[in-house]
Formats: sequence, structure tokens, C-alpha cells
Amino acid sequence: MGRVPGTPGKNDVVRSILFASAMAALLSACGGGSGSADSTSDTNIAPIAAAPPAPAPAPATAPATAPAAAPASDETCSLAALPTKPSAAKTITDYGVAPSDTKDQTTAIQAALDAMKPGEWMVFPAGTYRHSESLRVRVPGVVLSGEGATLLATNPDDTAMMMQADDSSLYGFRLHTVTEKRGSALRHARIVIAPPGNTSGPRVKGVTVRQNIVENGGAPGTALANGSSASGIFIYHADTFLVAENTVKRTLADAIHTTGGSMNGRVLKNTVRENGDDMIAVVSYMASEGTSISSMTSSMEKIREQRLNRNILISDNDVKGQYWGRGITVVGGENVTIQNNRISDTTHGAGVLLARESGYLSFGVRDVIVRNNTIQNVQTTAPEYSVGDKASRPKTGHAGIEVHSLATSEDLSNSTFAAAIAVEQVLLENNTVSGTRADGIRLGVGGGRVGTSGVVGNKVESVSKAALNVIDANNHCEANTDEGNPTTSNRCSASRPTVTGATLTCSA
Repeated sequence: MGRVPGTPGKNDVVRSILFASAMAALLSACGGGSGSADSTSDTNIAPIAAAPPAPAPAPATAPATAPAAAPASDETCSLAALPTKPSAAKTITDYGVAPSDTKDQTTAIQAALDAMKPGEWMVFPAGTYRHSESLRVRVPGVVLSGEGATLLATNPDDTAMMMQADDSSLYGFRLHTVTEKRGSALRHARIVIAPPGNTSGPRVKGVTVRQNIVENGGAPGTALANGSSASGIFIYHADTFLVAENTVKRTLADAIHTTGGSMNGRVLKNTVRENGDDMIAVVSYMASEGTSISSMTSSMEKIREQRLNRNILISDNDVKGQYWGRGITVVGGENVTIQNNRISDTTHGAGVLLARESGYLSFGVRDVIVRNNTIQNVQTTAPEYSVGDKASRPKTGHAGIEVHSLATSEDLSNSTFAAAIAVEQVLLENNTVSGTRADGIRLGVGGGRVGTSGVVGNKVESVSKAALNVIDANNHCEANTDEGNPTTSNRCSASRPTVTGATLTCSA
């Protein structure tokens, strides 16, 4: 989320001598957040810049080695059924709220939500419920169940269903929005998991969002052509969250976005189509733009605790065909696993991106596993749906799986800061990458530290450039294939790293 990206600014240019010519071609692709880096107020967070293309040296070929056994993974990702509605469940009509195609019901719905007691259910019967301001769940432990209900946000500047209470749940709603302009605040997203405070306060815990549909309610050119002014589902400073089995379509920013030091969360079995930015994103901002490196390093542990996303499982999602951004991204994060996802038709950027990006002060990436994913058609297709000029902008030149660290010489001059922005201990394992405009897999663009990573057992097919482009030397390659033939790089010199990823499974 954040403002719509334009021409890169001076902070986006990576001052790396080795890649100076490539850096001059830096392109912008937004993957950033919503709200302030410090709070859940309505101030903006800037977007994330994409990496530029870099020369692709031809990989050396070596004899194949036997593929190492993959770490255990949740191949089926079978979730438990939704809980059974209790006989004592309340109904929104009990509070004088009835479906209506014309009447605004914001005040009445909010009063009903605030009147709930911890642990109660509130059922919304079939029909349309119009609201002109964001709705807020502020009572812990409550369940909202949409049994054929559509929530229609009529004011594009204030659209969110805010899940702000611990252990609250949102099940089975269809959410539409009247909007044509992208926003950059929490209130502009459609479903938000966030505390009422900021990143220095307690995280909201135990929120579940399942089986909801965020989508356009009308055809292109109509007021309901887009699903959200910003993200479809936005997760900010949350703990032990579950976002599962939702459909998110035609949002003007990221479909599902996690930021603000969120942790211990699962993003499972969701479907994303035709959105306007990254399809699933994990983005960790260190601070607001313009913050000095010295001030950040003096309080780095506190910043890490408050703002670094960690221990997140992204599994069994089906994402396809956005008109800008990347497929699944970690731009700053630790202990993340991206597994068993289907990623297709990323028209302008990488299928999977693991990166540190300097223009907007993101953290680096550490201890991340990308495993058993299918990635197809990277920058080789045109979007089926688009808003504005994004679809006509140049491609980023990313690989199908892109791992990089954008950093300036100033960033790297401070050892504490350089360590915080490194991209390392990454495992790319048993993925299938096919149909890319550039490289199949690329590691090392951007001047920052990219290393101690493993590329193991990946199948690369039908790529326009190198199957495996390893720019930094401190990485490990094993049992990868290009069109079924063994492939490696003469820069793969390190031993296989130990990478744990997330400690979560589909069930816990």
C-alpha cells in the first residue's frame, strides 16, 4: 500500500559500483503498507521500490547430485471446519438493523457491535448492509457471521471492517466498495486486523478472518468496479492471526498485506485475482522515511521487537493475474515459510520476491524458506484488468524467484545497520519455475549482503535468460535442473545452510 509509485527518487538509487549501470534503470513497484510506520492513524506509509535488472552471467554446468530430502511440510493444509453457530447467537436484526439497498446503517451496526459481550456471536442474515464509515470490532472474543450478507462501503475514504479486539472472528461475509481511487491509510483497506493503538503498544491477538470474499461489486467503469481502495486484507501489529480461505479480487493495492511487527500468523488457502499490487506481502519497515541510521542503530533491538514481522506461514494459496507488483513477497522479515502456493501471471515483477529495499527503510530478510511452490508466467502476460497507467509501465526485470538487497554505501558503513538489512539464510527448495521473461532464479542484485542461502532441487523451464543467476558467492546450489538437465553456477561455493523458516503448521 502507500502512495502510487512514480519515478524513483534519489533514495532509491543503489550506489553499487559493480551494478552502477543497472542501478540507473531502477524501476518502481509498490509493495508497501498502509497507515503510519508508528501508528494505526491515517497518515501514509510509502511504497516499496522494486529492484532493477542486472546482467545475467551464464551458469556453469556441473554433474547432478542427489536431491536432499525436503524438510517436512504441510502438503495438504487441511483446516478444521468453522465452529458451529451457538443456539444463543444474536442477529443484527435484533438491534433494528435490516438489509437495505438505500439506507446507511453505520451508526446502528456500530452500536450493535459495541453492545456485544465477550464470546457472543452476531449473525448478519442475507442482504446488503450499507456503511459510510469504517466499522470496528472492539469487544474481545466475538464472532461475526455473514450468512449471505454483503457489507457495502459507500464512502471510498472510510471503508474498513476493523478487527481490533483479541480473539475476534469474521466469517463468511461478502464485502463490496464504491471506489476508484487508491488510498494509503488503514481506513482505506477492506478488512483490517490491527490494535486500536500503535506499534509501541500491545498487539491484537488471536484474530481469525475466514471464508470472506472481498471483490468488485460491479463491472469495469462503474462505481463498484474495484474491491477496495487499498488492501483487501491488511494485518498490522498482530499476533497469532489466521487469514484463511478468503477470496480477494480487484483491490487497488496489495491483496493480503502483513506489516507493523506482526508475528505468529498464518495466511492459508486464499485465492487472489486481478489486484493492483503484490498479491500476498510481508513488509517490515524500520522507520519513517528520513530517519537517520544513527538513531535507528541506537535503538535497533526495540525497533526489531516492535516492527519486524516474524514467524509467518504462507501456504496453499492460489494467486494470479494482478496488474502491478509481485506475487508473494517478503520485504523485511524473519522465520517465514512460503510453501505449496500456486503463483501465476505476475505481469510486472517477480513471482516470489525476498528483498531488502532501501528507498523506504525496510529490514532485511533472514531464515526464510520458499519451498514446493509452482511459479508460472512471470512478466510474460498482460493483465486482464487494470486501473490507471500501471499496466503500461516497463517490466522490472525480476527473476521468477528474486532474492536481493538494495543498499547504499551509507547503509553498509554501519555494521549494526548492515546486519539488520542483510538478506541471508534463505532456502529455495523444490520449486517449479516456468515461463519467465528474465532469469528463472536470481540472487544478489543491489549492492547489499545476500548470502548463506541454499538453492536446492528446483526445476526451471522455459526461461528467457539464465535458469540460475547467482551474483554473490556465499551461497549453496544443489540438484537444480534447467529443462530437465542439471544446472548450477560457478559462484555456488558455500555449504548448505540451516534454515528453519516458520515454526507454524497449517493447524497450529
